[in-house]
Amino acid sequence: MQARWTNGITARLAYAYTDEHLPKDKGNNPVNSQYIPARKHSLTGHIDWDRQVSHNYGLNIGLDGRFLSAVDTQEFADYYDLSKGFNSIHYPAYALCKLSLVQRLGKAVKVNLALDNLFNYKPEYYYLNCPLTDGINLMIGLSVDVDKLF
Repeated sequence: MQARWTNGITARLAYAYTDEHLPKDKGNNPVNSQYIPARKHSLTGHIDWDRQVSHNYGLNIGLDGRFLSAVDTQEFADYYDLSKGFNSIHYPAYALCKLSLVQRLGKAVKVNLALDNLFNYKPEYYYLNCPLTDGINLMIGLSVDVDKLF
């Protein structure tokens, strides 16, 4: 879904449902994905407000979010000795959000501020399909369009 209002607000929301059907081995047992198990539910959203306050100043405030549901899978107990069999593994659900602020100064200059991983999510352990984050991050940027200066 997507919507845009005349007051400068824009919103988007997307949902995906994945029902992974695993292939079978010769004994008709399901063969699990060893590396990237599918998460059944995924939700992404975005909302922002954009306003040209004056001829020389504009402002955009945005919030982005992503949610991925938990997943259970089987992994080799020892990748160097496959005869040791499998372990059941639970990968937890998680959500990541980013708040951003963009200030437009004149025609050529933009100042960007962003707080990524707004709620300071840190995985208990890192694995193949978890976010590579160690907590909240502050980013500050400046861009100048030289061709618009003159």
